[in-house]
Amino acid sequence: MNSDVDIYDLIIRFLKGETSRVENEALLKWKNNQPENEALFNKVRATWMATSQVNHPVFDENAALLNIYSRMASEATEPAVGLKTFSLSYLLKVAAVLLLVFLGGGTASYLIFNSSSQSEKIVKIFAPKGSRSVAYLPDGSRVWLNAGSELTYKINNGENREVKLVGEAFFKVKSDKNHPFIVSANGMFIKALGTSFNVKAYPEERKVTTTLVEGIVRIEKEGATENSVITLKPNQKVVVFNDSSLFYHEKSKIIENKDNKDEAIIALDVQKSIPAIQAQNVNTDLYTSWKDDKWIIDSEEFGNLATLLERRYNVNIEFQTNELEKYRFSGTFTNETVEQAMDLMRYTLPFKYSIDKNNILIKVDPILVRSYNQAYEKR
Repeated sequence: MNSDVDIYDLIIRFLKGETSRVENEALLKWKNNQPENEALFNKVRATWMATSQVNHPVFDENAALLNIYSRMASEATEPAVGLKTFSLSYLLKVAAVLLLVFLGGGTASYLIFNSSSQSEKIVKIFAPKGSRSVAYLPDGSRVWLNAGSELTYKINNGENREVKLVGEAFFKVKSDKNHPFIVSANGMFIKALGTSFNVKAYPEERKVTTTLVEGIVRIEKEGATENSVITLKPNQKVVVFNDSSLFYHEKSKIIENKDNKDEAIIALDVQKSIPAIQAQNVNTDLYTSWKDDKWIIDSEEFGNLATLLERRYNVNIEFQTNELEKYRFSGTFTNETVEQAMDLMRYTLPFKYSIDKNNILIKVDPILVRSYNQAYEKR
């Protein structure tokens, strides 16, 4: 093992099904070497089972446990590699920090501690596709992570409240006037003191969307001047684009009065150095309900919704024809399985689907198309 915390990485990768047979044998040997090792393994496993998949719509705990036990009992033909034996005091110290964040957050799904110096640690919280996570940060702020997201921060003396986000998260920030809370996301800095807001910054989407529920946030671009700052008030959102072509495309749709339902666009070029679209009077539930039991969808294109469903359920969705991607769906999901979600959407969208493991193929349903078109003509 390269460091004292590699054992946590190995255990969690094992629980995720990402270890090799050699690593499985090594972990089994370490686990059976001392009672303290087995107790630590069971504690990490119990925390993982209780938290990491709590929001997975198709999670089967009994099947997962059977799979874990069968994997641990399986024989490996490859030679085992050695694992370092840790002192109980050290392991319990690290475990205490892990479990504090796990239990404090409620559903924190994956954490890795890496030493960067003698005085600080780097923490990464993961929400794999198919799950969502919740955790308390060291300053008392709370964060919800959406599927396929990662949050990184440092544990130090408490003065640095900067986190790095890849993906999507909702923040409920504890107030500290002397130390602003800063989210670094895809080249943007979102600064807050005591605020509730949502940041969506998946790299493949080439934009950063910030939606403010309460408080005030300031948004700056990395390397920008002091004059290039966007300030948000409650019930406002701003979309900052990393791709100028995407910005002009979205801008043209707004000028044509599309895709701005129930939102008042107050600026298309917020700052010349920051290509952004700002809106007020937004329904913030549409941007934050992904973290709740009731996930609200309003007039979302099927193609865009498919991307959200892929992350939420850890599936791959393929359209047999691009025609279906332009249809729009409105509705509310309440902890449905992916099959139930598909069936619910078929009430208003003219498609049929087939599922092969984690792959979903979407096809046009001619019968539903006729019904859909007839209903649309009568409007």
